[in-house]
Amino acid sequence: MKTFKRILIWLVAIIVLLILIGFLLPKTYRVERNIYIKANNQGVYDLVANLSKWDLWEPWSKQMDSTVTYEFSGTDGQVGATRKWNGKKLGDGQMTITQIVPGQSVNYDLAFMQGKFKSQSTMVMEPQGDSCKVTWSVTGNLGNNPASRYYGLFVNKMMGPDFEKGLAKLKKVSEE
Repeated sequence: MKTFKRILIWLVAIIVLLILIGFLLPKTYRVERNIYIKANNQGVYDLVANLSKWDLWEPWSKQMDSTVTYEFSGTDGQVGATRKWNGKKLGDGQMTITQIVPGQSVNYDLAFMQGKFKSQSTMVMEPQGDSCKVTWSVTGNLGNNPASRYYGLFVNKMMGPDFEKGLAKLKKVSEE
């Protein structure tokens, strides 16, 4: 009985310690990747700003989830344009364009699981000689839940490869 009590005390102490550490972890996350594309800014911008063209290059497509369906609203390529999706593997979510600088950048809000998880994303196109540097980033707030903050430690490793795949496809489509 004494051994069981000690084990229980140690387990409780470890759990409390993990919770306290969780509160000390960053409250926000940021994932960023970039690529150089041998194309002009406007061509790349058109693929990014028009949500109906995302299926040409984004990494989260019907190839990843054959059950996914998309719904568009608003005017494509304008602030307020929205793309919603629902699929067995990709789940449900939506993206809404919040700010556009023609030929230079597109900002959009993301919401997953019926708005339970939210983040903000930006795609910036910068001319670099005969090429265009495209930077894709996403930021989000993990809130006060220590478990969510632990999740934040892995966001870059989870999302980064998808960003790299999407940028590689954007490069291929833009250069063709």
